[in-house]
Amino acid sequence: LARHPAVSRQELEAQQWAAMAYLHEKRAEAVGEIVAALRQSALPAEAAAPDLSACVNRAELLRLARLVQELAPELDQYPELVEYARDVTQVFVNPSALPRERLVQTRQVLGQELPAIGRIAPDETRVEILERETRETPRPGEWAEPTTGMEFVWIPPGRFLMGQSEIDKEYLLKTVGKEDYEKYYTRELPRHEVQIQQGFWMGKYPVTQGQWLEVMGKNPSYFAEKKVGEQWREHPVENVSWDDCQKFLQKLNRTSPPAPLQRRGESPSPSGRGGVGFRLPSEAEWEYACRAGSEGLFCFGNEVEQLKDYAWYNQNSGDKTHPVGQLKPNALGLYDMHGNVWEWCADDWHDNYENAPEDGSTWKTKGEENRKLVRGGSW
Repeated sequence: LARHPAVSRQELEAQQWAAMAYLHEKRAEAVGEIVAALRQSALPAEAAAPDLSACVNRAELLRLARLVQELAPELDQYPELVEYARDVTQVFVNPSALPRERLVQTRQVLGQELPAIGRIAPDETRVEILERETRETPRPGEWAEPTTGMEFVWIPPGRFLMGQSEIDKEYLLKTVGKEDYEKYYTRELPRHEVQIQQGFWMGKYPVTQGQWLEVMGKNPSYFAEKKVGEQWREHPVENVSWDDCQKFLQKLNRTSPPAPLQRRGESPSPSGRGGVGFRLPSEAEWEYACRAGSEGLFCFGNEVEQLKDYAWYNQNSGDKTHPVGQLKPNALGLYDMHGNVWEWCADDWHDNYENAPEDGSTWKTKGEENRKLVRGGSW
């Protein structure tokens, strides 16, 4: 008699689900059975919640995840299931590539709840997740916008000198030469004192592609998934105009609750209850937040050799953007203020700081076609 390898139950099951997925009238039934199998592998009946990861059938989860990804073209009506399958694979292969919100998110498919990816991760990954959540728990001077998860840092009021210092001038003359200095860099004069009258919230990181997509429904960035891979959601959004930013802010203000008027633990603001809407910072607010008390060339002082620890720029970026928050923050806890991507400010462009506001307010000029400005440098 001829000998044939036995066909396993899993193989027969996969063949059956594949055939059902191709038939429109059977597709929902196949999805329901696959979701039930995922739940059974991730949530075995005997598993106690504190020890869940020890009871997870990881091999079966990975098999089911691969099957769902193979059937993805037929399952386009069930994007939550397809994304869940991709995340299951990722959490066992490269968990650090998964953004925190996807690790703690549960999904509903045909009325069945799939457990959060972070709960089915290997033990060492669960420790890493807990450490990340501890690091990312908002401190008294921090606040997270609930719709997108954007994090904000409270910037207290204060006084600073805005514009180019003698140290800046000396460095620029040495690096760019007198001709280019006079052509491009005298616009940073005169140096002047600014009094920031009221504290304000500043984004802890540049807006990411994932956050922009969540609000706007599309991603305009050049350094998107095809260019930078699976972590594209954590890269800063780029290829956006000042007007694009205004549309983003308008949508965010319509859909998200306002930020608190002051940081937690402070006395209530004299303006009463309520909150403040989202906006671009004035140029003075941006520089004040970036300097974080520094009067040197950079937010960390004058040591040019340390720039690589704080900024993605032409010496270390590889000619591309990088996920936000990978390098050191400034003294206020803000990341990527130097490098990675340019950052829009609310002000109109002016050729220099003559007659600039001394209270940190937005510097506007009459007319609707004025040029805007960016700060911070890029990759």
